Amino acid sequence: MNQKMPYSRAWRNYRVLRNAYFAIILGLIPFVGLANWSAKELHLSDLVPILLGLAYFVVLILVGWSWVFWPCPRCGRWFRGWRMWPGSSCYYCGLPRNSGGS
Repeated sequence: MNQKMPYSRAWRNYRVLRNAYFAIILGLIPFVGLANWSAKELHLSDLVPILLGLAYFVVLILVGWSWVFWPCPRCGRWFRGWRMWPGSSCYYCGLPRNSGGS
């Protein structure tokens, strides 16, 4: 059994997106605080922390969007489907989460 599982790369990408999304959420307040503090220390405009916060928010939305609409490795459709939370299997084809596939 030296073969890699067919969907292992796709599931690794799923985990990276999921973990990045939560890391970005956890880092939001410290990032905005650091941006605000450094703008004051460097005597920058008050607009700088606002623009940095907006850029951070855009990244949060893009990563979240990619995670929520992540495609199933088997059928290529939206894995989560219309569920509020990601289920334990694909909404459309029933592929179990983190499975190796066939």
